[in-house]
Amino acid sequence: MSRIVVLLLGIAIVLSAFGIVTAQYRTRSLFVELDRAQQRAAALDAEGSRLRVEQARNAQPAAVEASARRLGLKPIDAKETVFLPAAGAGERSAGP
Repeated sequence: MSRIVVLLLGIAIVLSAFGIVTAQYRTRSLFVELDRAQQRAAALDAEGSRLRVEQARNAQPAAVEASARRLGLKPIDAKETVFLPAAGAGERSAGP
C-alpha cells in the first residue's frame, strides 16, 4: 500500500514539474510577444507622428503651389476665366 502511495506521489511530482516548466515557457513566450507588440506600437506611433507632420506641411498653400508647379500646372489667367451668372431667387432653371 505504501509503495502505491509513493508511486502516485512520484507521478504527481513529475506531472507538477512538467506543468511548471510548461507554464514558465508559455510565460516567456507571451513576454516576448508583448515586447514585440510594444515595439510595433512605438514604431506605428512614430510613423503616425511623421505622417501628421507631413500632412500639415503639405496642407500649406506654398507646398500646394510648389507641387502644382512640379506637375506643370500654372496659375489661371484672368482673361481665361469664365464667370457664369448665378440664378436669382425667383428664377427657375431651364428643365427638359
